[in-house]
Amino acid sequence: MDISNLTSLINALRAETQEDSITPESLGALLQRIVDVLGSAASNLTVQQLVVWQQTVRACTSLVASIQQGENDRNNLLLDVQITNPSIGSVGEQQLVLKQATTDRAGIMRAQQVTDLNWCRNRLQEIIPLIESFQQSLTNASEAATRAERTALEGWQRMLNLEYDFQHLQNLVNTVTGNGNAVVPSHFISLEEVGGILYVRGDITALQSEGLVPYVFRYSVKQHRIRPRKIYDRRKGPKHKGWHLFYDGDKIKVDSSGEVQIKSHLENDTKGHYYNYPDFLFGSPQFHEDDNHTLVNVNVAFGKYTYNVLFRAQKFRFGIAYGLPVEEDGQFDMKLLRTNIADIKVRVYFDTSTWNTVFQWSR
Repeated sequence: MDISNLTSLINALRAETQEDSITPESLGALLQRIVDVLGSAASNLTVQQLVVWQQTVRACTSLVASIQQGENDRNNLLLDVQITNPSIGSVGEQQLVLKQATTDRAGIMRAQQVTDLNWCRNRLQEIIPLIESFQQSLTNASEAATRAERTALEGWQRMLNLEYDFQHLQNLVNTVTGNGNAVVPSHFISLEEVGGILYVRGDITALQSEGLVPYVFRYSVKQHRIRPRKIYDRRKGPKHKGWHLFYDGDKIKVDSSGEVQIKSHLENDTKGHYYNYPDFLFGSPQFHEDDNHTLVNVNVAFGKYTYNVLFRAQKFRFGIAYGLPVEEDGQFDMKLLRTNIADIKVRVYFDTSTWNTVFQWSR
């Protein structure tokens, strides 16, 4: 608090009093000036705040005035710090050391650590797409496994259905009645290949005595064309997969020993004759060559499809069963069968050593 003005006013009042020349006006003027000076003086609250601020300044012996990076260091970061004492106005300098980060403590990273971090980031950018692709491959593999499992279950169900159908057919054979209440005896046959010749195993004599004839079947898919109404065009009907009659009742014949012979329908000198090997269940193989006269395809027809057997053997499924002969101008029906359908496969491949297409009975 500056009291110099107030001191000068008091001295002026004292001088007026000594000279006995004070008047009420002059005294009032001096007192008013003293009051003005007192009014402009700081209050006690302001003084207290100033005292507290002064104590705080005295307590702060060191304040950071500036920070800047010091000389380079290989392992640590050095900082030059300028320190100021506000109470006395002194200025000093200190050096702050920031140590590098380790596995045990936090700290700053070295240049090599930054390089390694950038390398890892770049590698991750390359690896992440590979991981995503691998994850997609795993998803596709999982979906494929699910489809395979579903396909296996469907195949198993089909096997069960075939077993049920066979049992059902056997039951029908056992319960079919002829004239009146006479029960037609049931028969079971099987097929056996001996020395390249196919034989029917069963009671051949009983089958022949009952007037039953052999039929040959092919396991395939048929899709007949149908016309729902006359106004519509013919279109493909539903697919029927299973045993279908192959040619007619005279395609094969079986002698008393059970030997199977097949009739030839080829347009050559074999046509109309019977042979005891499976070649005549198929048409003539078709050979195809490229521009360099190199054999590229040996095609064998089976139904509406052809199969190349040049480099890979193929197996085709056939069956034989006995049943009643078809009436004149009649059509074959599976209800005519009186035995099970015994199945056999024909293995077809091209023998490069003999340059011939080979047909063999197979399981």
